Amino acid sequence: MRFYPWQSGDILLGGTPIRDLPLATVRRHLVLMSQFPAFFYDTVRENMCVACPEATDEEILHAAALTGLDQVLMKSMGPKALDMPFAAGAGLSGGQKKLFALTRCLLRKPSVLFLDEPTTGMGPMEKFPLIDTMRRSLEGRTVVVVDHDIVWQSRFCDYFHVLNEGKIIQSGSAEELMNQPGLFRDLYEEASGQGNDSTHDCIDSSMTIDPLSNLSTEIPKEIGGL
Repeated sequence: MRFYPWQSGDILLGGTPIRDLPLATVRRHLVLMSQFPAFFYDTVRENMCVACPEATDEEILHAAALTGLDQVLMKSMGPKALDMPFAAGAGLSGGQKKLFALTRCLLRKPSVLFLDEPTTGMGPMEKFPLIDTMRRSLEGRTVVVVDHDIVWQSRFCDYFHVLNEGKIIQSGSAEELMNQPGLFRDLYEEASGQGNDSTHDCIDSSMTIDPLSNLSTEIPKEIGGL
């Protein structure tokens, strides 16, 4: 997102270093879904339009259909849900709030989506059934996930980079990493109750669902960061 300068290396967007792209272009293609999404006391429509002020009702409903949020809103608010007071998400479960936030991100039509701790606030009965819905709605996009639930990640993510003390120490699919000794397998076994009780200083992992295609820097409209 270019919030801070980096010390070394390059971050590429469609093969182009993002330092060489206009900031508006970078933030048009990269979207962050926060660990704690912000909601407001306004209508459902206005809460959606925070991400894309010019979004039409048809575009909102289309994005909601991709994530399954349309069914949630229909059951809780009826056929005119977009006009209903949202009350900052009151009455929605943790998983439903994440679906709302994901739908809002998709209105931006991002090329790359960052999911920051997407399972926060969700229990097992919510987060595991969401995997298929999220993968289906994110098809064709590069998705980078940072989450401490390695069991959930192993079912959602296609590829992992395991970081320890600021360095990548393992890379591969969940199956590949489970078939070799290392921190990934140790953490998975610990989280799932299969291994010895142990602790580690620092670990993060990330993934990508689909490769990023080449991007043009000619963007027809500018949308600020969310």
